[in-house]
Amino acid sequence: MARCAYCKRKPADQRTAVRIIGKSKKYTRELPYCSERCKQDLHSFIDSHNHAVPRFKNILMIWTVIFFGALLVQLITGNPLFKYIITPALAAFIGLVFIVYPSGFMELKYYERVGIKWFSLYVRITGFIIIGAAASIVLQAY
Repeated sequence: MARCAYCKRKPADQRTAVRIIGKSKKYTRELPYCSERCKQDLHSFIDSHNHAVPRFKNILMIWTVIFFGALLVQLITGNPLFKYIITPALAAFIGLVFIVYPSGFMELKYYERVGIKWFSLYVRITGFIIIGAAASIVLQAY
């Protein structure tokens, strides 16, 4: 018997069809769920995932351009501002993106191992850790 796609705690005998973005196209998939609450949360996750994936890719592309642009400026000028301010700020920004868009982080196959609920929590905790590490770098500089 399949386990619930959202919580992974209970055996799930019911299935729901969802349209999800994966590899730049939408496809239909049936996911098991154990209760109406998990079904609602599952559909909520799929909606946020479908909206976050395009945004997440754009944010990541903009972040990469800013990061390498700032690195190039630091290499040309030798200014340590990049090391102590810009790098932690960009790291904190990525941590914030992980907290706001945990569903845009990976494809559904990665969520299936642990469950959507727990993997989203893991991604958000990782975002908080990244923000903490960035704050630590800034505080050590001063």
